[in-house]
Amino acid sequence: MKIKNEADLTHWQREWANYHVLLALAQLGLFDLLLDNQSHSIKEISEWLQADERALRICLRILILSDLIQFDVASEAFRITPSGLAFADKLAMLKLEWNKRLNYANVLEALKTGNPVMSTTGGVTEQDRQQAQLFLREMY
Repeated sequence: MKIKNEADLTHWQREWANYHVLLALAQLGLFDLLLDNQSHSIKEISEWLQADERALRICLRILILSDLIQFDVASEAFRITPSGLAFADKLAMLKLEWNKRLNYANVLEALKTGNPVMSTTGGVTEQDRQQAQLFLREMY
């Protein structure tokens, strides 16, 4: 996206922030819970994710706007949408994306020192069963 004016810059910043909220919620396991296609209260989600209810309410609004989840006012519960279900495999892969994104914090240091942004040693290891399963599912 080209930034031609202040509105473009604001849009770019907002989308970057929204994507990182999605990554963080996926990393915590939100979609592991919601893929059962049942409704869940904020208290239940908070306990499952071991996260703060207030922070979750704020961040879950972003996913409502993205049409990945919905909120039923009558039951005060969240559930995944058909769009979210359609992206189930991709949402599961966001856990791998989280690990890659952690390296971006090193860009400033790399620019100052010339050191690499990310280490290329290691990778997905047999000891990390969950990451290995995600990696293999994506590969095949």
